[in-house]
Amino acid sequence: MNLYTLLWNPNFDEYDLNVIDLKIMGDRIGAMDRFSELPDYIIHHIMSYLSTEEAAQTCVLSKRWNHLRASFPILDFDQIYFVGKALATKKPDFLSIREKRRFCKLINQFIQFVDASLLRFCELKVSMQKFRLSMTLVDVEGDSSLLDNWIELAVANEVKEFDFNVQTDDMLYSLPETIFSAKFLTTLKLSGCNLEQSSNTIRFHSLKKLALDNVGMDEQMVQKFISECPLLEDFLYSQLGILNVFVFLMHPN
Repeated sequence: MNLYTLLWNPNFDEYDLNVIDLKIMGDRIGAMDRFSELPDYIIHHIMSYLSTEEAAQTCVLSKRWNHLRASFPILDFDQIYFVGKALATKKPDFLSIREKRRFCKLINQFIQFVDASLLRFCELKVSMQKFRLSMTLVDVEGDSSLLDNWIELAVANEVKEFDFNVQTDDMLYSLPETIFSAKFLTTLKLSGCNLEQSSNTIRFHSLKKLALDNVGMDEQMVQKFISECPLLEDFLYSQLGILNVFVFLMHPN
């Protein structure tokens, strides 16, 4: 007999349960209870080995697991889980009218999900370990303010790893200057966006790894990263398929 059969079958009293069946069920329930009694940080560590989809499914286990999912400090948002691989890998220009209509509907649902998840996490007032976003912007001008807000929330919650991959047709999304004040950031990965010259000092005091792929910026911005990030060790810069690798020794202080 299966434990789930017993729990979900309304006619479970028809089964002829013996002592062995009850003992097995008791052991399973006891094991589940002991697992749920683990400290939050251990369960969060276990969840870090799960995919985004698998981690999201843990919220159905219990109210505590639902809370743990909401407070999980790794926020990984990829549109592929909403729109599917076939649509996610196509550029908007190559979509048929029907595909584009479906894509826009699904991407709007994805945006609502990201927004709600971020706001719920920020209400808990805990530090963010990682924020990853991979999506296609259909309306760069219309969605820019929303993305700006997401970045501000991540920075305000002391994000340590920031992985930002945005695909657009023509106009690049420009990152807000808020990103330059992320003083707890250790890893920064950017793709498909614009990194404009900041008039302020870059406050990447903890940054060790920097990877930029098809990011719009000038030579002055590159020099700014090199001179104002004291702990920078790895700097990968790829533009239009040309890879430039800068490797730095950690400063002794």
